[in-house]
Amino acid sequence: MSEKAVNIWTSIAGYLDFRVIRIRICIGKWLMSLKHKLAIKSMALSAPFRDKDDRY
Repeated sequence: MSEKAVNIWTSIAGYLDFRVIRIRICIGKWLMSLKHKLAIKSMALSAPFRDKDDRY
């Protein structure tokens, strides 16, 4: 492979890596908010002590 091709591939790989990290962060935030909502719901339904133990 020529140096130019290597540079193109590394820039593509870096861009995709960045996209994947962004997507993971978005999914992570979404899952956290979902967990938070579920925790609030289950706290309303059951004893609040149990959720504190499950969280960790």
